[in-house]
Amino acid sequence: MKGRDTWNLGQYEKFRNERSQPFFDLLKLVDLPKGGRAIDLGCGPGAMTLLLHSQGAFAETVGIDNSENMLAKVPSAPGLSFRNADILEFEGDEEWDLITSNAALQWVPDHGSLFRKMHRALKSGGQIVHQIPNNGSHPSQSVAYELESDPRFSHYAPNKIDSNVLSPEGYAEFLDTLGLEDINVFLKVYMHHLEDRTAVIEWVRGTFLTHYEREMNAEDFAEFMAAYSSRLLSILPDQKPFLFTFRRLFISARKP
Repeated sequence: MKGRDTWNLGQYEKFRNERSQPFFDLLKLVDLPKGGRAIDLGCGPGAMTLLLHSQGAFAETVGIDNSENMLAKVPSAPGLSFRNADILEFEGDEEWDLITSNAALQWVPDHGSLFRKMHRALKSGGQIVHQIPNNGSHPSQSVAYELESDPRFSHYAPNKIDSNVLSPEGYAEFLDTLGLEDINVFLKVYMHHLEDRTAVIEWVRGTFLTHYEREMNAEDFAEFMAAYSSRLLSILPDQKPFLFTFRRLFISARKP
């Protein structure tokens, strides 16, 4: 997750309403008394962290993100703070009532180790509640994976976000081995009606494709984007509006 900061807040928020939909489903899974401490791993621009803080009525909420660009205009509220830090740096050395993440854990390797740290950091009765994108089979991602083997781009590090994410059964079984209770793991498909198929490129340009921009020099990334766009548009139907389906994985569990 470290490296050149290629996150662009303006690009990311082009689809703010659509991107916020899964957060509200995540928020419904939070079931904790008022007060306590919450941490939001990969908080992005912080607007959703503020909602978590206020609607969950936490005494303290901390959002962390490794992108200074994303943290440039975070909101403020009593008890709410933000840290420029990488999720990989989370060691579970503080105690929390809620450890949550909305659309960020796909960037983090070794979820087994990460979830053990979360378990260690949870107070008794505390929750983990996460939403993880799981859309690797959609052409918007699979086309990019195919281009990774193109000789023009094969010397760059591949995008591994899909290999970072376990199956729903894998998470359920692992959380059970940790001794967590009230385990709830499910997939939901979101249906976004975008203006046209080119909007899909704009969507992933603000998230998934940031990996390639970070890894590549400017000239190669421009060539990658041209090849990606041409190939993707040859696959997606020319419909207006365009239905962009997006799979997301939800995880919640409680520490006894």
